[in-house]
Amino acid sequence: MSLLVNSAGATAADPVLNGLGLVMGVAASSMDVADLINTFVDQAAGFPGTNTVVSSVTPAESVVTAGAAGGYNDTTKQYSISDTTGLAAGDFIYLSHAAITDGVFEIATVVDATDFTLVSNPLDSSGDQTNISYQVAWAYPTTAGAAPMVSSAGGQINYFKADAAVSGGANTQVEDSVYVRNAPSGSAYIAIDGNSYTGGTTSNSAMTLAILAGWANQGGIATVELANHSVQTANNFTWTSGGGTGEVALATAESGLTASVGDGAKYGRLLFRSATGSATTVGVDISITVDTTGPVLTLFAAAA
Repeated sequence: MSLLVNSAGATAADPVLNGLGLVMGVAASSMDVADLINTFVDQAAGFPGTNTVVSSVTPAESVVTAGAAGGYNDTTKQYSISDTTGLAAGDFIYLSHAAITDGVFEIATVVDATDFTLVSNPLDSSGDQTNISYQVAWAYPTTAGAAPMVSSAGGQINYFKADAAVSGGANTQVEDSVYVRNAPSGSAYIAIDGNSYTGGTTSNSAMTLAILAGWANQGGIATVELANHSVQTANNFTWTSGGGTGEVALATAESGLTASVGDGAKYGRLLFRSATGSATTVGVDISITVDTTGPVLTLFAAAA
């Protein structure tokens, strides 16, 4: 197995793009962790780990809230557990119940001392429920390639490791990996009308856009937004599909770009995200010259 971001990260040929937002975490399906001993991010497999990141997990490693008497109110769409102390929006929790597929779910809001809502509600419209088993999960939010992670031009493997124990002291150690890779250059990274994303010329005001076409899952990019060029402080592009410049799904972005009316240099910036609305982006300035004027031709004849 591998730690995947939008299906990317399994190999150096199918990596996560350096700079995208990334969350790695650990949860206990047994829901009996009493001590999160440590977590690590390393470039080599095995324990003991080298680069500890346990102080950066959320909720804090000291929060081990678990139970078997959780509830769900289908009117308010709120879940209830023994105590939400230490939890916040964006944290994760492992839930188990006969009416759902057991797994890790992201918290949308913490309502009060016992109640919270989820980003994706597995019990929506199922009626009120009781006897939900649960335990908090611990997440390490970071940026792909940020220390102690490593990225490279060819793709670098990074291991996330966790060590946790039950109340009696028996512990379990687990690890898994994700590959992170630097963006390639030129059209291998971003192709506009088949050319590199800077300095090209096209005769089309509506142009094709391809992003990391050579990477199987395109680096884990989920959405793209148009913004002002960082130097020219202007954006001369809109999305061909649907118009506008706002954040859209990758497939919509790759439906193409439409440049503003008129020939000349066109500037903009693409913002890549791994999750909708993420504050972590990879920004790339783009520029292309639109020239729709053909050559001036003169026909002539001569004796031969």
